Amino acid sequence: MKGVKVASRYAKSLIDLAVEQDSLDSVYADMVLVNGACKSNHDFLLMLHNPIIKTDKKKSILNSVFAGKVSEVSLKFIHLITEKKREMFIPEIADSFVRQYKHIRKIKSAEIITAAPLNEKIRTDVLEIVKNFTHTEVELYEKVNPEIIGGYILTVDDQQDDTSIKTKIGKLRRTFKENLYLKDY
Repeated sequence: MKGVKVASRYAKSLIDLAVEQDSLDSVYADMVLVNGACKSNHDFLLMLHNPIIKTDKKKSILNSVFAGKVSEVSLKFIHLITEKKREMFIPEIADSFVRQYKHIRKIKSAEIITAAPLNEKIRTDVLEIVKNFTHTEVELYEKVNPEIIGGYILTVDDQQDDTSIKTKIGKLRRTFKENLYLKDY
């Protein structure tokens, strides 16, 4: 719980700083990059959590990873977090920043799972339908799962539309198990 509070407060401070510096969108892109780096590289996370590695060494590593890829505001913020010995919260801060940014900009996240990748026309149609439903901007995340056989599973917030063939077959299977047919022999 402590990590969530710390991350939320630091993310809010970074949002305030980015608004003040008129660089909110670039800092958002930076935090998406930082979040992705943290999620995709387990060794990087271990380095952030390792108390044996000195602060100067961590700053040097963070500088070599992010210098030239993130804005000056983001890089200075990451260094400040590291100097305050809060670098283990960088993944949570980046994640919290992304969530707070989306809340400010009124951007909803939608996830669609299909058996095959979407083509551009279907992707555009799905985005338009979800935008009309939510009356906000939408960020669509696509996943491919051949096990659903066909159809799609669309999730927006806590609502889900499951039209997958796998789900329909499962419903049929349950219906047939409950067959109330009695033979008159």
